[in-house]
Order: sequence, then C-alpha cells, then structure tokens
Amino acid sequence: EFMPPAAGPWLPPQRMFAPLPGSDFAVQRTDHAEVGIEHRFGDAYSVGVRRFTQHTLNQVATLFGLEGPGLTTDPGHYYVASAGDASVDGWVVRVATPEDQPIRGTVEYAVAEVEWTTAADLSALGRITDERIHDITTSLGADVPFTRTRLIVVYRLSTAFANDEAGASLGSRFDMQLNQGLPFLPSNAGEWEVLLSMRNTLRDQRFGMSVLDELLAISTPTRVVGGVQVKF
Repeated sequence: EFMPPAAGPWLPPQRMFAPLPGSDFAVQRTDHAEVGIEHRFGDAYSVGVRRFTQHTLNQVATLFGLEGPGLTTDPGHYYVASAGDASVDGWVVRVATPEDQPIRGTVEYAVAEVEWTTAADLSALGRITDERIHDITTSLGADVPFTRTRLIVVYRLSTAFANDEAGASLGSRFDMQLNQGLPFLPSNAGEWEVLLSMRNTLRDQRFGMSVLDELLAISTPTRVVGGVQVKF
C-alpha cells in the first residue's frame, strides 16, 4: 500500500490493513527467474515467448469485504494473511505493436502450473489446491497529440481469481486511465492535465513479483481517482 505505482500518479494510502485475526502472517519473499526471446516483424508488431519459474514463501492473500465476529466492515479497511508457500512454472506468449505508435496494444497469454508446498487453512479463500492457471491480459494505449489526450486501458481475464465461495474461479480485473492536457495554460507553468482513473486491480504488475498477488485478492473495490495533475 505504501509502494509507489509503476506508472501514474503517486497517491497517499487510502485504505488501512491488518493481519486476519486467527491466522499467521509473515513477510512474503518471491524468487523469480525467466528466459525469453522476442522477434519484431518490421514496424507492424512483435512476438515474444517467455519461460518463467517462481517460488514464493508466505504468499500473501488480500481480503476485502469480510464480515464476522471481530472483523470491521469499514470499506476502507482490508485484511492480509499468509496463504502458504507456492511454486509456479509457466509460459507466456506476447504479441505487441511498437511503443512509439499513436495507437498501440498488447495481448499476453500465460499458462502456469501452481503447486502449494505448504498451504494455510484460510476459510475466506475457500480451498487452495494445486491447479493450472490460464491468463489473458490485453492493453490498449492511445495518444492524440493535437488534443493532448492520452488513454491507457488494461483488462485481465484469468481462471484463478480467488473468491470466498469455492476457491478459484474465472474472473476479470481492469485498469483505465485518461489524461487530458490543458493547452490554454502557458508553457512555463508546467504541464497541467486533467486525470481520471478507474480500476479494480490491486497491484501494479512488476517484473519478478508473484503472479499470485493479484489472483489472491478477494472482492477488490473499484477505485476512482479524479483531479488535476501538475508536472513542473
């Protein structure tokens, strides 16, 4: 909650968290290794393939909207718990257009095997079992220089989003950000933009982070941010 995002504005924490009562909680550590190859077909698109492996100790699960004795129902409060130790092995296929184009997009398909070497008994997560993950992430970016408009949309569909009923199931998450420049201001006043962001993803995907971090987040709320962003 206190880490700056990979992209976009830095915002102060807007939610509070606490360890889930009656469960163990320890620091998560993820060891990640991967190798990949990518080929670019002119200025049209590129295709890449990656093979990765991960081993995570004390994989963190994030739980929103819990109700029960001793649990707060404050929408700005959530709980964290250690779900156990997990090993993940998988492949990723990626098709993308060049980043320097006004309209660009990517599609990533990932398939991975998850093996829980030690699994905690978390009733809020349903059952945690060894499983195969199928995951599709698409992104679309557009820049309109004439109007100083920038749009980024990310949509993720996975078969392994945890829920509070039957463990893992098919689900989706999205992240949308719109930046609109204000051209009527003088250039020496910095860059002024109107910002509108809407998302129900919890984590910004970074290289080396556990692929289970977002999948083990239950009932994440939709977050809407609007305002004026100034860059000097």
